[in-house]
Amino acid sequence: MRKRRGRGEGSIFRRKDGLWVATVTVGRAGTGRRIRRTVYGSTKTEVLDGLVKLQGAASSGLVVEPGRLTVAQFLERWLRDDVEPRRAPETAQRYRSAAQIKIVPLIGGVPLAKLTPLEITSMLRLLESSGESANSQWNAFVVLRTALRWAVRMNLLARSPHVGVETPKVVRPPVRYLQPEEVATFLAAVRGDRLEAFYVLALATGMRSGELLGLDWQHVDFGAAQVHIRQSLHELGGKTWIGAPKTEASLRTVDLPAVAVGALKQHCARMLAEGHPHGLVFVNTAGRPIHRTHLADRSFRPLLKKAGLPVVTIHSLRHSAAVLCILQGVQPKVTQDRLGHKRIATTLDVYAHVTPSMKRAAAASLDAVLSPAAAVTAGD
Repeated sequence: MRKRRGRGEGSIFRRKDGLWVATVTVGRAGTGRRIRRTVYGSTKTEVLDGLVKLQGAASSGLVVEPGRLTVAQFLERWLRDDVEPRRAPETAQRYRSAAQIKIVPLIGGVPLAKLTPLEITSMLRLLESSGESANSQWNAFVVLRTALRWAVRMNLLARSPHVGVETPKVVRPPVRYLQPEEVATFLAAVRGDRLEAFYVLALATGMRSGELLGLDWQHVDFGAAQVHIRQSLHELGGKTWIGAPKTEASLRTVDLPAVAVGALKQHCARMLAEGHPHGLVFVNTAGRPIHRTHLADRSFRPLLKKAGLPVVTIHSLRHSAAVLCILQGVQPKVTQDRLGHKRIATTLDVYAHVTPSMKRAAAASLDAVLSPAAAVTAGD
């Protein structure tokens, strides 16, 4: 049943199936023909919100006829309407850089509706000939593929042209982590350090560096021996701010071993003595958030050198924590929850990096089960 529209809303009505529909003019083609767009929603409010966004896009010149929308125009719209509202600022910036530096200069002028696997293949070949590594080519392809899949969902394309493109062969380096004996050596080297609790907590929980640097004292429960991960420290262009963690799965509560609780209590006393009793758990001597680059350059790498260990990244401590869980027989699902992985497949990828000792232990476990059975069979 058609409903009367409000003033200035354009053509808006409710269909017999209950879906709300709005049609509005967003511009005119070169021939003078009006360019109209349609917005759908389950409620009138949802449709009106869509109209506001559409009118804003039209005023900024991002709404054109679908057949004339270029790859560059589409990527800008995708970044603004899909990536930036939903992704972490650091991720959005990586996507935008890849789009502007690697994709737009090569195929930005191609009409989106006419983009083919051949153009995408040519883009990758040009990136290769200009000296871009296979990883760099792959990253550009992944950004374009993600954008094109959104174009399909938005009904701008019937099928994504990335299908069928032969992608660059990327060799992933093995994940570097500290072996158990190296963990012990490292912890001995950090004992008494101002940020000892940071490193103990990193190895005990597998928290991301941003989660650790964004941890607030109000989210530390000494009585329950838990930390509640509700925020993260983000950093971009030299600026830091507190925001949501990486994914919804990152919002979690992690149980602490006694060694981590003890380290946090000692750290709490140190912060009280320094005059930083509230706010973030880990701050610099001035009481401000710690930049990750400063943490790596001024604390972590010197501690590795002191311990006589090879240089690894701070993120390697997260992998080390996962491996420690594996070695202690922690189930993959429990490890996934502790690490805050969105997908179990990500956790299982970590489990794939087994050590030779783990392989030998698996063979020994099978031998313990099979040998008695074999003896019984032989006796029969």
